Amino acid sequence: MKSLFVALFCVLASSIVTAQNALPAANGYVGIGTSTPTSRLHVLDNNRNYYVDRGIPGQSDDNITENYILLHVMYVGTTLPTDYNVMGRFSAVRGSQVGSNRKWIVDVNTASAYNRNTGNLVSFSDRATLVSLTYNSIQYLAVSIPKASTLFNFSFTGYAQNDAFKLVRGDEVTDVNIFNASEEVGIQGTVVIKNAASSSRLVLAGSDTTYSNIMAINHSGWPNTQLYIGNTSSSYIVTSQRSANIIESYRDLHIGAANIGSSIIFENGRTGTSIGSSMVIDGNKNVGIGVDNPTYKLAVNGTIGARRVKVTQEQWADYVFHPNYKLPSLATVEQFIKDNGHLPDIPSEKEVIEKVPIWEKSIDYTSRR
Repeated sequence: MKSLFVALFCVLASSIVTAQNALPAANGYVGIGTSTPTSRLHVLDNNRNYYVDRGIPGQSDDNITENYILLHVMYVGTTLPTDYNVMGRFSAVRGSQVGSNRKWIVDVNTASAYNRNTGNLVSFSDRATLVSLTYNSIQYLAVSIPKASTLFNFSFTGYAQNDAFKLVRGDEVTDVNIFNASEEVGIQGTVVIKNAASSSRLVLAGSDTTYSNIMAINHSGWPNTQLYIGNTSSSYIVTSQRSANIIESYRDLHIGAANIGSSIIFENGRTGTSIGSSMVIDGNKNVGIGVDNPTYKLAVNGTIGARRVKVTQEQWADYVFHPNYKLPSLATVEQFIKDNGHLPDIPSEKEVIEKVPIWEKSIDYTSRR
């Protein structure tokens, strides 16, 4: 009798559970809190869907520059969407005895709800980018897959709501733009990024009492090549720069603007978006001090103080003494002066005022020794 009661209780309990859940069906999917699971394990609780190893059909095409995984519809214009979000990890693989070994992992946290789109992305082993695009006249947030060896066996594990999860080719989409991921990815504690095969590393140390918010970059193969960026404490190695923001190099420091025509701008006193440059090295290699767009090799907006100034020129006028130089007659010179008010080959007062800078009388002209 007792055994019959236990058996009846198990059957009753099983019928209650299966009414809310889904036991493994022909496709092997299991649902908890849902009778229609869409992954190997689909949990619906607290009105949120959690998926384990949810497959995404298809494979990337290595004949196309970029492939994409659609995440969800974006907020566009004035239509307020329902809650679209993806919080989890995508993965894909390629590798066999006759194929290159490629593993792709991307962590994503995105959402489109009310009147904004947010999100960020972290990728491992293979570059990936969070983008916006248009597919079938609808705008989506998506993850780009760079062109390389074909990837397959895509899957997702994590939370998702109103997702689009679909693998599409680059030639199927338009209006692809990198998404401005304004949301922070934070790590509390000292961050050390190190190549385990060498001593090269990047250290971001905010809790070390010796330094304060210092980023140190060094290469162990080249002694004394440290580069420090940050603000210093009273015990910092450069005592004359205590409590200052610094960029310090133990060797030559090269600062460059890669694009042709780009400028290097040194500034202080920034207020809002105004530059207020102190010195500019223009793309044409002109230098301006207090001048944003220098048109001379050196343009200074202000007074120059110097102990010595040496002026050189490529050509001196000794040619007037050469035997084959024809000197003008005194009558010709006299007439030129009457007509122009100054000597030949000497700039007029007007030209000097307009084109030649004013020289302080205190300058020591060492070239006149």
